[in-house]
Amino acid sequence: MDVIKEGNSLERLVYRKAVAKQTTLSRKAFVKVETLHGQVEEAVTTKLKNRSKIVCFKSLHYTVVEGTGKVMLTLLKRAEGSIQFRVITHDDTAMSGKDYHMTNELVTMKAMEKEREISISIVDDENWEPDKDFFVELYSADATSRIKGEDTSTTVTIIDNDNPGTLGFICRNMIVRPRDEICTVEIERADGSSGEVSAELYITANNEALGGRPAKKGIDWKDLEVPKITFKTGETRQSVHILMPSTSVKEEML
Repeated sequence: MDVIKEGNSLERLVYRKAVAKQTTLSRKAFVKVETLHGQVEEAVTTKLKNRSKIVCFKSLHYTVVEGTGKVMLTLLKRAEGSIQFRVITHDDTAMSGKDYHMTNELVTMKAMEKEREISISIVDDENWEPDKDFFVELYSADATSRIKGEDTSTTVTIIDNDNPGTLGFICRNMIVRPRDEICTVEIERADGSSGEVSAELYITANNEALGGRPAKKGIDWKDLEVPKITFKTGETRQSVHILMPSTSVKEEML
């Protein structure tokens, strides 16, 4: 097996898939890597109870980085002579048109042909998303039934390579003056700005801020102007307003 050290964006994504397979005896991972692109093909070495006698997938699970743009699947022909069949995709958590391009392709493998590679296009967008799966299955040429065998269906996992960044406060402590009606808090998005990200906002009392007395809503602050913030692609800074009561009599720290 190719050894991958945890490092850049792609390596971290593939690392968690490849390393997990090192702990099992039933599978071996084959890694194809090129800059921020790549896929992991997991070849099953255990004996399946029901193998196809006609055609099958070489692997039952493929993992592809979204930025690769496509996943390559290998088909193995077991029947004698020329055969025709269909390769059809099905949604799971990944949705056709949004995460990958649907395939319903008629394939012909000639008598002397034993192996064939096919590709399925992956949608590379700018939005960060969790890992998503879809299925690819082998059907009869008229698409009326799936070809029998456990190895006529494979799962493709799409790993997102967009970096949404990390949200944090620019200043952790704010001083509120008695005449202030609004306390402005700056939030920064650092280490990446791919896609749209949102965060819920909450105010909690600091027991030490007022000489041991907990800050209280309605007395020391009114409410957040908005309870949620959303950063669009490329946006790295936003301001949040906390509404203050007009009866404040001294400077206090929230």
